[in-house]
Amino acid sequence: MPIPADTFVALDVATAARSVLERLDPARTTLARVRHLVKIGDRSFEAAEALGLRASPTIDRILAAPDLPAPAYAYLAEEFPERFLPGIGEIAPNSISLLETNPTFIEAFLVGMNYEMCRELLWRGYPTDQRGTPFRFFWQWLDGGADIQPIHTWNARSSLGSHARGAGKRGQIVMLVRGDLVRRYPNAVLSAWKATADGARLQTDDDAVRAPVFQGRIGADALFAGFDLTEDEVLADGGYFFVISEQPTDARFGFDEPERNATPKSTLTRWSDASWAETGVEPGGYLRLAGNPLAGRSLGGLVFGSHAGALAAITVQRPTRVALHGRSILSS
Repeated sequence: MPIPADTFVALDVATAARSVLERLDPARTTLARVRHLVKIGDRSFEAAEALGLRASPTIDRILAAPDLPAPAYAYLAEEFPERFLPGIGEIAPNSISLLETNPTFIEAFLVGMNYEMCRELLWRGYPTDQRGTPFRFFWQWLDGGADIQPIHTWNARSSLGSHARGAGKRGQIVMLVRGDLVRRYPNAVLSAWKATADGARLQTDDDAVRAPVFQGRIGADALFAGFDLTEDEVLADGGYFFVISEQPTDARFGFDEPERNATPKSTLTRWSDASWAETGVEPGGYLRLAGNPLAGRSLGGLVFGSHAGALAAITVQRPTRVALHGRSILSS
């Protein structure tokens, strides 16, 4: 008995091919098998997915991304200083300011920087899956730590600003020094000292010194350091002094600068009191030993001009330290 012609159906080769390829696609079959085999505790993988767990969208081998530990603030401050510190152009020369960091901005900036860097790497043929975090440092932390953990480890349901170092807290207090002092002493040391009451005055507590947690420079005339302090700590009780110290390892030699039209002192009890006026050297001149008014004078067991070691001990300048209270800086 002949088969009716209307029961024949033409094979859609394109659709069939597409269906076969989809069912044989390892990205689908392997992932489905893993979901079936893997258990998280006593839960199936499917149940864990309902709680937020997600499988990687790729089954390729994970390739390491480059690690670029350079502090990102330096790039931002150089190219877009007003984005790094709004109003930096209005900060007066020869001034000291107290600022506060913005962890949410830092995290957002690093996310964008890593996103664009991974896109650039892929464009240039680097074998990346774009999940790497090349830039994890915004500040130059003195303990070597990073500002953020690798971005691919973040919970997809977390909010921006909750992954940066110190998340959940306010930002760090930053001391910014700008002016000629930074040009003259580029290696100055910044620190914060707890203040204690001594009668009507506040004194620095030598046993409660906060070292910076990060530091850096902006241009040639600005130096900053961050401290694990809050505004409340700076102002509460005795508060904190913010201190600028000469770098103790940068030894300087010379004499004190005399006041204008100063005459040589008739008596000296210690070499540290000597100024250039006592040496007979004109401004801009060189110290000469022959015929020097101080030649042969002995103070504290050191004889001027006796030998090079004695001259070095006589002329070495003690490091200077200046302290300003946080309340005074904020009120100005």
